[in-house]
Amino acid sequence: MIKLKNHLKTISYLEFKLNKELAHQDTFGKDDIIRNEYNKYVDDMAELKEEHFEVIDRNRHRRHEQMKKQDKERFDKLKRIGCIACSKRGLFRFAIIHHIRKHTGLSLRPPHTDTIPLCPEHHNMGNESVHLNKKVFINLFGTENELLELTNQKIKQLEKEDIFYDKGNE
Repeated sequence: MIKLKNHLKTISYLEFKLNKELAHQDTFGKDDIIRNEYNKYVDDMAELKEEHFEVIDRNRHRRHEQMKKQDKERFDKLKRIGCIACSKRGLFRFAIIHHIRKHTGLSLRPPHTDTIPLCPEHHNMGNESVHLNKKVFINLFGTENELLELTNQKIKQLEKEDIFYDKGNE
């Protein structure tokens, strides 16, 4: 855990010592040792290292990231399509957006173009969900990339319908 002075409050010496006692550590007659550990703790809390600035910059960027208009339009279309897994069974269910992760790690979100619509059951709530049981999900519905291609085809169909039937030539 990264400790930043601005985000985490520095605890007092007595609280520091009490935490050690609550963790069943022997503190009897070790005041000098505990005082040194506490001073190191305070120094670590006050010292900002280069990796802290990287985390701060990454979080600041994420917080101030504005979703582009085309991403909002894509998300609206994904919601109109409904769950892509249920559609393979001939059903329509309202969907939430699933970002397909390709070597991005847990803390980095993939681009909004790599998204598919999945109902909560197929996203992370059911036995066939992509997050809880990926092998079963792939066996039943195909890989996430295959579903992304199918989703993009359905978006193109929606766009054609919007041009000819809904929005006309505005």
